[in-house]
Amino acid sequence: MLRRLTHRSGSGDAQPAAAAPLKDACEAATDCVFHESRKSTSSLDDVMAAVRKTYRDHEVGLGAKTWEGTRPFVVSGRVDEAPGVVSFYLEPKERQTLPLFHPGQFITVSVKKPGEAAPTMRSYSLSDSWSADRYRITVKSAGGVSTALHELFPQGAEVEVMAPNGKFFLNGESRRPVVLIGAGVGLTPVLAMAKTLASQGSLRPVHFFVSVKDGENFPFRAELEALTKEHPNLQLHVLFSRPSAADREGADYRWAGRLNALHIAEALPKTEAGNDYEFYMCGPDAMMQDVRKGLRQLTGVSDKDINFESFNGEEMVDPWDVPPPIPNAASGAVEIHFQGKSFIWNPGDEALLKTAEKNGVDLPYGCRVGLSGCCDQKLSDGSVVYPEGTLVNVSPQMARPCVAYPGEGSDIITLGTGRE
Repeated sequence: MLRRLTHRSGSGDAQPAAAAPLKDACEAATDCVFHESRKSTSSLDDVMAAVRKTYRDHEVGLGAKTWEGTRPFVVSGRVDEAPGVVSFYLEPKERQTLPLFHPGQFITVSVKKPGEAAPTMRSYSLSDSWSADRYRITVKSAGGVSTALHELFPQGAEVEVMAPNGKFFLNGESRRPVVLIGAGVGLTPVLAMAKTLASQGSLRPVHFFVSVKDGENFPFRAELEALTKEHPNLQLHVLFSRPSAADREGADYRWAGRLNALHIAEALPKTEAGNDYEFYMCGPDAMMQDVRKGLRQLTGVSDKDINFESFNGEEMVDPWDVPPPIPNAASGAVEIHFQGKSFIWNPGDEALLKTAEKNGVDLPYGCRVGLSGCCDQKLSDGSVVYPEGTLVNVSPQMARPCVAYPGEGSDIITLGTGRE
């Protein structure tokens, strides 16, 4: 199966690889001393300042503890990034220092909407580099929880937050050139990667491809332009899918239309080792499928060098891949019950969470790939199984619906406290 990540993180604890930023900064300083004239216009003073900052951040962040479950945070600020797109700055209510995280990871927030008995969990990518005292997430209002955040969580509001998690993140130990690709609000995780590399003084060449509708709907525009001015090794390539009359080709954007592999191949210079790039992309599945397929054909890039995340954290399905086998899955129809609602799962259907959604049953979820545990439910009737290679640590009395399938011999499965 197409490799979906550079590393994996089996829990919310991002600290085991926390030495990577420090290593990267130190290597950047070495590069600047010995190879400054070859690849960078940064001064040694600038790089050494970044090294000192990275040392300080490393010592502070590594000493901070992660947490289990949720923890109360306060909305300390809101910024309108584009029409319908808002950044939320979240500070821990108890003012504890926040642990390091891998750029590209997400946090899961618990939101209770009016009239609902239980809160709903949703995951949002961290859209900034690590800070000791706050997180930033950027949310597009698209109904449901995202709209509730926009409308019900002003500055000063409290929200419950789970620790950073996720398998999609930057390989901080690599020294290879980086290609970041973000479409729409899918900019958020790859922006965190770009800002982290910049804050570390990394000299890795970075090509950042941005695809948005037009100049008005361009979140982080000023932030990205400032970033490229301050860091010459970071190049920005902008595509507007539907530029407005006010947008200027060549000044505001480079291409018009839909982002594809031709644009990327055109902009990327050949490296000394050929097409030796690491790719990180986030956006709609269809766009990522097209880009990935095109890159393989045009540049010969290996699948192992393409890392990706879709908007909602779901796995991207590769039409050339065979789905992983699901040992001992039910061979017949199974009746699923959850909080007074029910639906039928049939052989060939997707995992319980997706099947429930297709049948109008709203189950809570977080990462949707089996890591966060937000969707765990008590299993009152029946049994569940998981695809080969799925790493879950769930007791037989519990089920993780985002990756669970009915087990053989189960005619009825009841999630939660029991049938009503």
